[in-house]
Amino acid sequence: MENEVIILSVGCYDFEQSDGKRVSGCKVMYYPVGSIDTPLESDRLLGAEPCKETFPLSFFDRAKEVGIPCRAKVTYVMRQSQGKQILVIGGLDFLPRVETKNNIKENKK
Repeated sequence: MENEVIILSVGCYDFEQSDGKRVSGCKVMYYPVGSIDTPLESDRLLGAEPCKETFPLSFFDRAKEVGIPCRAKVTYVMRQSQGKQILVIGGLDFLPRVETKNNIKENKK
């Protein structure tokens, strides 16, 4: 299953756990395009909450080259987590930036 998303932020982490194991990667916050029209509403949450995914630490450099926030096309795959089947991002391709009147004017300066 494919979907277009807006990547809101990418943060990297790299630390050593108490057992000596090294943990590193990127926390990617994103929002599926088109979903903002149907905000969540429950007893404990109002509005639209972004999704979170983890990527390898090398993803940070890719994202830095593209610039964040940005648009991307993701492919979801099913994975098992705590005994449940969940959708996670299995692949991601950055989409080209769309030229707007504002950034065309800025580029001419």
